[in-house]
Amino acid sequence: MAATSRHFAFGCALGFVSGMIALTIGVLTFGFMFQDFVVQRKEETLRPPPITVGLKASYDWQVISVTGDILDVETVRDKTLFITFWHPACVPCLAQLPSINRLYNMLEGSDIEFIIVATDNKGELPEIIEKEGLDFPVYTMLSDRPEVFYTPDTPANYIVDPDGNIVFKQIGGAKWDDEIILDFLLDLSGDVLSVEDEAEADVAEVDEAEAEAETEADTDNATDDPGEMEPEEVDDDDEEEDGVEAGNDDVVGTENVTPDAG
Repeated sequence: MAATSRHFAFGCALGFVSGMIALTIGVLTFGFMFQDFVVQRKEETLRPPPITVGLKASYDWQVISVTGDILDVETVRDKTLFITFWHPACVPCLAQLPSINRLYNMLEGSDIEFIIVATDNKGELPEIIEKEGLDFPVYTMLSDRPEVFYTPDTPANYIVDPDGNIVFKQIGGAKWDDEIILDFLLDLSGDVLSVEDEAEADVAEVDEAEAEAETEADTDNATDDPGEMEPEEVDDDDEEEDGVEAGNDDVVGTENVTPDAG
């Protein structure tokens, strides 16, 4: 009887352990197979982040891009910085990459520096860059991360103004291509504002060119109107030549008359 009880208890324990192992494998398999779906669903639930005021930034650090380009953050001290620390296996990190890429392209030509830093799994970065179609440089740390930017959680997002103030800090994914963020970055960067002014000037030039083209078209139409055409002027030189030719004809006619013999 005691042996039967022991066998029963052992069987229950073994069944429980086997069930937990099978459940774990199933969850991991599901996560691997449906990661893209989960990431997409997560991206759809992202919301614009709140704007907050933070601490002073540190510029004493360096990063290196996947292509081998080194960026010393000290060299971009006077710019507006958009900084993100993310992990390639982090679902919220992957979910927000497309919106960061759209924001990057929306601000193309501006003086805003994007520093998007992967904290691990360097070998996976080229595949992720190609899969997501990322246009911004993807970096990894070349030095220690400054304490002011340190957090164990990812993604960790920061916006630094040209005066070195961390004016925004967001731990977690967000929808970065929202108009609120775009306007906020434009307000921070005077250089971006000048880009806007240049765009307005280009529009004004186009409008002026179109107005001039319309004026020229109206002038051409007025010239082509038969009712307004001026009579053709006769050149005085032409009249004199006609008179000379007429005189010559009279002379020729006189020479051909034969005098009467009688």
